[in-house]
Amino acid sequence: MSELLRHDVVVHDVAVADVDVARIITDRFLDARDPLAARLAEARARLEQEQGSGGVYFEANRYLAMAFVTAVEGNTAETERLVRVWLREAAHDNAELAGLRHHACRALAMAAAASAAVECLRSGLVSPSQVIPFVEPFLPYYDSLRNDPGFVELVAEIQGEYREQLAEQTKNGRGTSADPGRGKAR
Repeated sequence: MSELLRHDVVVHDVAVADVDVARIITDRFLDARDPLAARLAEARARLEQEQGSGGVYFEANRYLAMAFVTAVEGNTAETERLVRVWLREAAHDNAELAGLRHHACRALAMAAAASAAVECLRSGLVSPSQVIPFVEPFLPYYDSLRNDPGFVELVAEIQGEYREQLAEQTKNGRGTSADPGRGKAR
């Protein structure tokens, strides 16, 4: 029963398609190489075994989970391909696309696919998604992109829009983000 819970219920309830994939991402961020290699192999084997099995996953999520595996492995081209397949499949389910697009952006960033990651973020910022402008680009998934001109430009645009909104709120007396409850008029 614990195996069933681990793969069907827990995995289905988390946003990342697989608990093992979440662990390999954590191991990569912590630079924990010993457990990472074993976990990568285990995650890859299980995802390949489950492909086409008709399990509880929305089939496209396997592509997204495998994109994280290939990103951690350093295979940029394969990560980009898997994300393109996921996007094509998820396009048939708006809730899926909105709910998991940010993971596609993160996998691309982890693979150092700068142009694709920036494009993913931009589309997530103008479409329903969990790409939150004041959070997403500042997460460690995007560390490999910090010096990329396209990414730097995107972050500057986001910060510029925030400054404009803050100035407008202050001008209209609606308070500021630092002090939202104090304004001249409501």
